[in-house]
Amino acid sequence: MVDYEDSRSNLGSKQLSDRPCADFSAKDGFQRLDCSVPTVFFEIERTPDGNDRFIFLGNGCRELFGVTPEEALRDVRSVRDLLVPEDRERLLAAMARSAAALQRFDFEYRIVDPQGQKKFLHEISDPVRTEDGGTVWSGVITDITTRRETDAQLRAVNAALESEIR
Repeated sequence: MVDYEDSRSNLGSKQLSDRPCADFSAKDGFQRLDCSVPTVFFEIERTPDGNDRFIFLGNGCRELFGVTPEEALRDVRSVRDLLVPEDRERLLAAMARSAAALQRFDFEYRIVDPQGQKKFLHEISDPVRTEDGGTVWSGVITDITTRRETDAQLRAVNAALESEIR
């Protein structure tokens, strides 16, 4: 078993690798996976005084958020400010509940990336308490925009069919 504090100190505040994704071979396991799936692997820490910071971000950060892992590691607001304002408030409240109860964080929200593209994201992470009383969540963020758009189209078709039947 890996000791959390040891793994965190070895990881530091850094992205998985500075190497381009094309440079990974089959033996590079997680690094290759990190470059191959439309998902962001992450760890975020909430300190005892309530401040949040990313301590790990995978390469999917660029594609999902339109910001580099380095930008997000420097300042969590580079990602948080992309959230639709009402979703940002709901996300922060849900994180507080997750931290208090040490329960899984499972949340869907909307962002508008720096290029103006609207996206629906799904974040799932599990919290652990740190020795100093903070909380660290480790998890994944996935783009669910296509699924949400398809669901909306199906609802519209169903509504049209129901109105024809009446």
